[in-house]
Amino acid sequence: MTGWRQKANARIARTARFVVCHPWWVIAACLLAVVALASQLPNIRFDTSTEGFLHDDDAALIDYHAFRDQFGRDDLIVLALQPPRVFDLAFLTTLRELHERLEAEVPHLDEVTSLINARATRGSEDELLVEDLLEEWPGGPQDLASLEAWVTSNPSYRNLLISEDGRFTTLAIRISAYSSSEAEASEDFAAAFEDDVELGADEGEAVYLSDEEIGEVVSAVRAIVADFAAPDFPIAMAGSPVAMDVIKGNMRSDMLRFIRLTILAIAVLLFLVFRRASAVFVSLVVVILSLVSTIGLMAASGAALKLPTMVLPSFLLAVGVGDSVHILALFFRSLGSGFDKKEAIISALEHSGLPVILTSLTTAGGLLSFAPTELAPISDLGLFAPAGVMIALLLSLLLLPALLAVVPIRPAETAVGEGGEQRSWIDHVIGAAGDFATRRPWGMIAAWALLLCVAGLGAARIEFSHNPLEWLPASTPVRQATELIDRELRGSVSMEVVLTREAENGWHDPDALRELEDFSRYAEEYQAGEVFIGRAFSLVDVLKEIHKALNANDSRYYVVPSDRELIAQEFLLFENSGSDDLEDLVDSQFRRVRLTLKAPWLDAGTYTRVIRELESALRERFGSDTEIVMTGLLPLLTRTMDAVMIGIAQSYGIAFVVITLLMMLLIGSVRLGLVAMLPNLAPILCALGLMGWLGLPLDIFTMLIGSIALGLAVDDTIHFMHGYRSYLEKGCDSRTAIRRTLETAGRAMLLTTLVLSSGFLIFTLSSMNNIFNFGMLTAFAIAVALLADFLLAPALMQVIHGRGAAPDR
Repeated sequence: MTGWRQKANARIARTARFVVCHPWWVIAACLLAVVALASQLPNIRFDTSTEGFLHDDDAALIDYHAFRDQFGRDDLIVLALQPPRVFDLAFLTTLRELHERLEAEVPHLDEVTSLINARATRGSEDELLVEDLLEEWPGGPQDLASLEAWVTSNPSYRNLLISEDGRFTTLAIRISAYSSSEAEASEDFAAAFEDDVELGADEGEAVYLSDEEIGEVVSAVRAIVADFAAPDFPIAMAGSPVAMDVIKGNMRSDMLRFIRLTILAIAVLLFLVFRRASAVFVSLVVVILSLVSTIGLMAASGAALKLPTMVLPSFLLAVGVGDSVHILALFFRSLGSGFDKKEAIISALEHSGLPVILTSLTTAGGLLSFAPTELAPISDLGLFAPAGVMIALLLSLLLLPALLAVVPIRPAETAVGEGGEQRSWIDHVIGAAGDFATRRPWGMIAAWALLLCVAGLGAARIEFSHNPLEWLPASTPVRQATELIDRELRGSVSMEVVLTREAENGWHDPDALRELEDFSRYAEEYQAGEVFIGRAFSLVDVLKEIHKALNANDSRYYVVPSDRELIAQEFLLFENSGSDDLEDLVDSQFRRVRLTLKAPWLDAGTYTRVIRELESALRERFGSDTEIVMTGLLPLLTRTMDAVMIGIAQSYGIAFVVITLLMMLLIGSVRLGLVAMLPNLAPILCALGLMGWLGLPLDIFTMLIGSIALGLAVDDTIHFMHGYRSYLEKGCDSRTAIRRTLETAGRAMLLTTLVLSSGFLIFTLSSMNNIFNFGMLTAFAIAVALLADFLLAPALMQVIHGRGAAPDR
């Protein structure tokens, strides 16, 4: 054994001796540190917003915040109603009651828009009247017929307030952009109409509506809808705030259930293997305190639990117990071989401490590869998951032996084999697997090569995806409502285009307005596969309404005026009418204008080309004189998917380099370190291949599998290579070294794999498709990793060393 490893083992042994001699002091110190971190738990926050996927300094997010500061939120809650007849007095009365309840009872509300208060722009002699559509309540059939004729002939209502066929109508609920807990900041930023906001500027003073406050809005709307909805009065409730609130609720309930089930699975497996309640107790204490400390650390740092990081608790429970398993396996073996308890603890840590430290470092290294990614929650996972692994390591090396020293433990009654070491039928079966591989090494390598070729063909079929709505089962009400609105009202989400001209009153220019009108027509005729633009709406629509109203409500005047001065006068008349609707469409200097493109909620990948083509069409029309920024929900989703693709390349590359270097360091050989990585790459390729053959997408959750699997798979390889090299240095030939390694370390490797696989398989009980896929594929990868360590690694070592070759130096 090389000198540095001897010194490391000696230091670990000295630390273990100190711990067993002063267990209560160590327990008290560990508990004090845990309590300090646990005190921060009440401060933990949840964030499931779409913008929460990106870092605060991401250019796309900066543009989105600037848009919200200027124009308010773009993500609406939409209620779609399908009565027997929309223009029926009884229905309109119910619609008014629903509208008024929403206005009165929904917190953090900006406005509710429906047929009740839709803008109706009319001309009366030389006066411009801008009123609520139903400011005068219809008195009978004739009034209802006039109302229907007005609504169905008004282009501004089409696919926004009423479907093209007139069967559906909507209520659009816009939430306040700012938190009501910061009233002064909200008022300051709500004055964006008077105060210019630069897109891309750092407006760090804004306190946006929190995830909890958005949840309050959705809950209030849902409660009111429940009072009105009936079999003969269906109300479909959709919009990104609703979808993300449902996802958050599912994730929270799943997270608590997963924690309980993971703890139960760990307890059962530990008891089945060690047959002692003491082993279960000390292991659970270590992993639960590790989890509490990690979540407390997140709370203390101000990091929120976001969608991907909600898998962290169950993950840490499953991963953290691995250290305890390896230490306990050697402890009970030493205890059964005649050591007293203190010496058994010291011996276990002396022989397993270094591999445990190195496996924790490799697991942390694999997870740390997520830290540089452009996805904020994945980056958080790359910081706090390694922190949790290292906390679990420290508690395993300090608290675990201290607990073993003070907890009464019954010695094992197990058969003792050669060298005084315990053997069981499991050990012999695992050893036999190694014999099978070493007798036919080239055949085994060829079989794995064939398997990896098939996996590679499957991996080539993988497609990238980011569509939070599809994480929900097809039967989920919000998913069904979204699909209904996409189908009947031509879109449920939006792209926002902000066009900025240099000159003040630049959007009084009739040529610029006609170009905007022309692009809107182009957009509404655009179709690319499943993607279409159901509605384009901008300042131009309001201007045409005004011009028509001022010309005796003649539909021939529903056009953009040719005279710049006339345009300025008409906008001034509209503002003087008392309407503040222009605030939602243009800034106070008429330099910056908003164009809303309504579209269906589809996978972000389908919009990448669409956004590029629409932006190109805009630039062709406006040239370099106009700054064009595309933002809103759909561009944020596509930016997130781009970050997924970049993040995969970064994290997989970093994980491979870091773990390979650690493997070489442990083994002490560059050649063996590289060869030992082959069994660790196999499970990643197999998991990716299974994804491809099953048609599963590579998304923000499944992208985690590779680096996580690599970080976990290498743990067992390290234990295998550590034992194998030790037996080679004692003079054993390759085949004997492999068998003895698997007979001594194989059971712990099997148990850690069972614990980890069980922990991840618990995710398959999730109500969400993405979590199911993540759990199934990660458990599959971990199982393949164990098979590779039991079959492929022995075959590779046999080919390299043969029967009598000396180990590499």
